Order: sequence, then structure tokens, then C-alpha cells
Amino acid sequence: MDDFDDDQEMHIYNQFTLEEMEDIIEWVDQHPNYKFTTIKHRFRKVKFPNYISRFREYIKENGTRLEKLDQIKQFMWDEFYIKRTIEKEAVHDTDLELFAIQKARELNWDNFK
Repeated sequence: MDDFDDDQEMHIYNQFTLEEMEDIIEWVDQHPNYKFTTIKHRFRKVKFPNYISRFREYIKENGTRLEKLDQIKQFMWDEFYIKRTIEKEAVHDTDLELFAIQKARELNWDNFK
């Protein structure tokens, strides 16, 4: 049952853009007394009430851990490429660690190591 929840959660994040999630949450907050059927009718892709709580968490956390890791990886690669090919400098392990920590701080991931 837990695997199903994880698969469903990833499906939700793939199905909605961040902008759509923010629009849905904004509308729901403006209409707190509306029933879920009204929300479901207005936003056809919202199938279950738990989508709303997951959207709130997703927005609060600035994305999933996997998305943050992908952003960190891309940032590290970009910085490595700049240092190595454009500036012709040596890149050490500590430099890569600093790149990763710098990007993690930008993403508000304070306990990243």
C-alpha cells in the first residue's frame, strides 16, 4: 500500500505544474467553505482531497527532494564546466562540495550534507 502512495504522489507532481498548484491553493484559500466537489468541478485534474494537502507541502518545501537533488547536480555540473573549460582552473572535491552546499542553501535545504 505504501508503494502505491509513493507512485500516486509522483504522478501528482508530474501531472501539475508549480503554477497550477499555486493557483489551486490560492483559490481554495479564497473559498474555504466550498466543498471538495466544487473544487473538483473547477479544477478537473484534482481527483482526491489529499491533492490539496500535498500541493501545500510541495509549495512549502519548494519541490521534492529528487527535484532539489537534480537542481544541485545540474548546478554542480555547470560550475564544474565553467571552472574547467572557461577559466582553465583545477577543480577539487572540496570545490564540488561547496557548489552543492551553496545550491542547497539557495533551495532552503538547510540539513543538506
